[in-house]
Amino acid sequence: MMASSGVLHAFIDESGRTGKDKYMVCASTLTSSDVSGIRTGMLALRTRGTNRIHMKNEGRNAQRIINGVAALDVHSYLYVVRKSCNFRTARDLAFSELFGRLSTIGVKRAVIESCGEDHRDRKIIHDVLSHNPALEYLHEPASTGNPLLWIPDVHAWAWGRGGKARAAIEHRVTVQVLK
Repeated sequence: MMASSGVLHAFIDESGRTGKDKYMVCASTLTSSDVSGIRTGMLALRTRGTNRIHMKNEGRNAQRIINGVAALDVHSYLYVVRKSCNFRTARDLAFSELFGRLSTIGVKRAVIESCGEDHRDRKIIHDVLSHNPALEYLHEPASTGNPLLWIPDVHAWAWGRGGKARAAIEHRVTVQVLK
């Protein structure tokens, strides 16, 4: 999917919605050789006067941001939980599937936006990765302002939004529905 070389990284965020796509976890993948350029691209997409991109707050700037992210060479894996269950069960299911995939495609480092459930996430991830200790993962609070964590937020939000938002990014996203 990516022509660049280097170590494969994943940046992970979640998105909650009402309706059939109740909970989504998205992992955006890029190589270490692309990190600097993509970080710069993400910083340039921020709305003037803001210190980060968070799609639920972007309003009329949303489509401009989505189109900008769609132009970046980043691929995401989106896990959509449609099963009727609570937040933690949905997150566990999505993380189990996601980390199985990340391990298979050769991701070496995963950064997860923290949501206050880090201890439980680590247990699920450890259970999945017990056979692959080479995949390093860490939780990072949103307050660190890591622009690479904005990408999965944009991809998941656009997918959940549908219409022209989804159409703009669907070439960058592989979706798996979990029922």
